[in-house]
Amino acid sequence: MNSKALIGLMVLMPLFLMGCTTGNTVNKMQGVVETGDIVSVEYIGTLDNSEVFDQSAGNPLEFIAGVGQMIKGFDDAVLGMRLNEKKTIHLEPEEAYGYRDETLELELEKNLFPEDFYFGVGEEVPLTNNYGQIFIASIKEVKEETVVLDMNPPLAGKSLNFEITVVKIEKQ
Repeated sequence: MNSKALIGLMVLMPLFLMGCTTGNTVNKMQGVVETGDIVSVEYIGTLDNSEVFDQSAGNPLEFIAGVGQMIKGFDDAVLGMRLNEKKTIHLEPEEAYGYRDETLELELEKNLFPEDFYFGVGEEVPLTNNYGQIFIASIKEVKEETVVLDMNPPLAGKSLNFEITVVKIEKQ
């Protein structure tokens, strides 16, 4: 084989091999987020009135993409993004924390709380269910002998906006 043919073969072989790879491998090379990838994102979350309700502030949020660890709309938006890509999304309540459910209110006797407990409207109250899971309720109303707790997520019923930047993709 002459040297020109050998050089041509050396140039064409990598191109041929790259063309024979699967789409999955190409995505891995290009840094596209796929279901099951461990992803780190920087984000700012705002309400429709531009009030910031949450942000990563230099501390990237890490999660497994596409498996339900995040609210649906956020999870869906990250899938297909590339490393360092920035995206702005708007989520309606059904894609975020859902709509408020008025049946998720609970009235409890004040004597169930510690003596020095502060009963302020809007204050968060940690509760534990029968399985030992902790969740947060907020005080909706304070009465003479009881307190009404709202167990809806604080952002239930609200449209949310996110500015998301993918800062790391770890393929699984």
